[in-house]
Amino acid sequence: MPKAILDKLLYNEVHTRLSVMVVRTFDGSKREVIAEIELPIQVGPYIFQILFQVIDILLVYSCLLGRP
Repeated sequence: MPKAILDKLLYNEVHTRLSVMVVRTFDGSKREVIAEIELPIQVGPYIFQILFQVIDILLVYSCLLGRP
């Protein structure tokens, strides 16, 4: 999850955890994960707790959530 998206959500920083993970992005570069946060995601009638790694990166794509 890009940090810019997390900053737009109403969340409590207590729920974030520091991370030492490094991930490889779509362009092949390596980025440090700055935090992890577990958020509820609803898919149809089901709610799942999903762990997101937060990265300070620009979005190069967009997606529509809440659509069939």
